Amino acid sequence: MKKKIVVALLACAMISLTACNSDKAETEETTTTEESTTTAETPDSSSVDDSFYTSDLDLSVDGEPTIENPLIETDGVAVGDYKNIVIDKVEVTEVTDEDVQSEFDSYMAVYNEEVEVTDRDALQEGDIADIDFVGKIDGEAFEGGSSEGYRLELGSGSFIEGFEEGLVGVKKGEKKDLNLTFPADYYNTEYAGKAVVFEVTVNGIYQTVEPEVTDEFVAEKTDFDSIQAYKDDIRSSMEESNESTAKNTRRTNIWTEIISKAAVKKYDEEEVKKYILDYKKYMENMIYSSYNMTFDAYLSTSGMEPADFKETAVTNAVAAAKEQMVIDAIATEEGLEVTEEDYQEYLKEYIAGVGVTSEDELWSKFEEQGSKKEDIIESMKDAIRAEKVMEFVEKTVVEK
Repeated sequence: MKKKIVVALLACAMISLTACNSDKAETEETTTTEESTTTAETPDSSSVDDSFYTSDLDLSVDGEPTIENPLIETDGVAVGDYKNIVIDKVEVTEVTDEDVQSEFDSYMAVYNEEVEVTDRDALQEGDIADIDFVGKIDGEAFEGGSSEGYRLELGSGSFIEGFEEGLVGVKKGEKKDLNLTFPADYYNTEYAGKAVVFEVTVNGIYQTVEPEVTDEFVAEKTDFDSIQAYKDDIRSSMEESNESTAKNTRRTNIWTEIISKAAVKKYDEEEVKKYILDYKKYMENMIYSSYNMTFDAYLSTSGMEPADFKETAVTNAVAAAKEQMVIDAIATEEGLEVTEEDYQEYLKEYIAGVGVTSEDELWSKFEEQGSKKEDIIESMKDAIRAEKVMEFVEKTVVEK
């Protein structure tokens, strides 16, 4: 039985090999810097225990819609009228001058500087406070609740309610105890709803100073010779992005209609099992890349039960199997074959897209993930076939 691997998932997994040591941006807007992590080695996808994830699959097709007069009917699937799909017209979002200016301002913001305030000594909202702080619960400092030389913009909402507000009016060199309470829905349930005291020392007061943005400034700092040239490029990029978004939305709507007009008569259990393992491989590598954690540690930290993950994996696998059956059926019916030229062109773009320098390096990366070359080639051809099917169907769609 051939193994079909979702190319997009494996691409992300492969990319993770080169991304695992990159700095991670802090996304939690909290007072503490506590992060439960378990250092992990690069996941060995070839050692996945498939007994837990595939031992009790329910692949019954009860509840699938009945397809009357299908255009295609195979042993596994019946496909309805895919040549007369009707969808709502998807409009491309217009790029306004305000959109361009906002994007330009965000790019210029990287050149902002923090300058110490010297004409006053008390903090105001909007200031950046340089602080040392120690958080204590029941008189004991707790992990992740302390820092030195921390830069906090007052009014940013980065810390729990009352922290930033409590520093307004405090002078440089002063200390202040902030008696606060963690929110009841705080992400760390160990602290949720608990009283906390933060002992804070103000080391300095700073403000953000924006540069004077001129044509000369832009020419010096960027690859553009003027403000207008930079904005023109921003507009072009945003328009291209909006067109791509509209195209993807349109395709999603088309495919949703096609799938709704198809019914699975019989799932290939081995195929579904393989999709499940592919999904787990993807998740393991994504978790390792993003958090440097083992899969089990991530489940424990996130509060997700293994059974819940399995349910998600099975749901995704069954949906993927159905989609693949529909794609294959339409491709066969319409004679949409994948040529060697198609494959070579796809491979060339794929190599450039994932940032490797050669085909040999690509296969080496996949082998490190526990994936076989022949499986990857097959999945690439599946992706090409899917694109051919979509391009064929798009020509027949009716937009309201």
